Amino acid sequence: MLMEDFAGYIGTDVGSGLYILRFTVEGGYTLLVGSGGTTGTPMYVLLLVPGYEAHIDIRNDDIDAFISQYPVPNDISRRIYQYLDVIMSSPTISSSSGDYIKAHQAEYDAILDMGIPALPTLTGILNGGDKGLRGVITAQAVTDIIERKSNSTQSDWARAELQNAEHIVLRWSNGFDEPQTRDETPGATLVEMLIENVTSSGLSFSFANKSDMEYLYGSDFALFVYKNNTWEAVEPIIENWGFNGEGYYIFPHSTTNITTVDWRWLFGELPSGTYKIQKSMLFIRQPGDFDKYVFEKVFTLY
Repeated sequence: MLMEDFAGYIGTDVGSGLYILRFTVEGGYTLLVGSGGTTGTPMYVLLLVPGYEAHIDIRNDDIDAFISQYPVPNDISRRIYQYLDVIMSSPTISSSSGDYIKAHQAEYDAILDMGIPALPTLTGILNGGDKGLRGVITAQAVTDIIERKSNSTQSDWARAELQNAEHIVLRWSNGFDEPQTRDETPGATLVEMLIENVTSSGLSFSFANKSDMEYLYGSDFALFVYKNNTWEAVEPIIENWGFNGEGYYIFPHSTTNITTVDWRWLFGELPSGTYKIQKSMLFIRQPGDFDKYVFEKVFTLY
């Protein structure tokens, strides 16, 4: 089994340091493929059950026995929403989220006990921009799970989930409003975005950081086409779309793993023309205080 075997499937890169692809498998299972790059033999190919920390490497372990032990993946999203509904039910006279949590400590602890498998559902709520009671309780739960797990030994995929959740809580707390770029951030000019393998369906990119600073970037990007002497945003071919909220670190004096962007799900195959891709990175001083830098790379399709 090689990394190339997964090229025809749509997955999400959730790695930080390692190249880790996450796939949602029929029935609700999750497949994580970890490697040092986009080609060659994977380090692991893990099948996980949402709601449990149980997993197997499908190359070596008995898949049928594993599925038999977990015949129906735990409906963790349903349970989380049920627990949140109970927590929000009382005391209705209070405006403090802490009072709601204390009144339903068992339900709140049940969410925390789900651990890292709960994070995709919880961060999905935050990504929806909920700033009401549900959002506040959810943000607190994500923060508590991060604090519980951050000091314990975690696998690469678990660390990636924790880093992603930390990034989303930060953006949620700031209202998803990003301040104007401030050029005084030390070392920002020493970071370069590199692109390669450009085709009509996508490209690959990496960041080379020659500075002493640490930065963060996400899975989002913007695509423009040069038309009528101006840059115009490429029109999506679908409605109600969005990017995953993962966050990836750009460590000092290092180059990130090469990441492949396949934009066919959003823009289809691009015709010939001149285009540019935009990606942003953040320099974070503390929660709510960060600078945003936008990189642009122009390319031509013939």
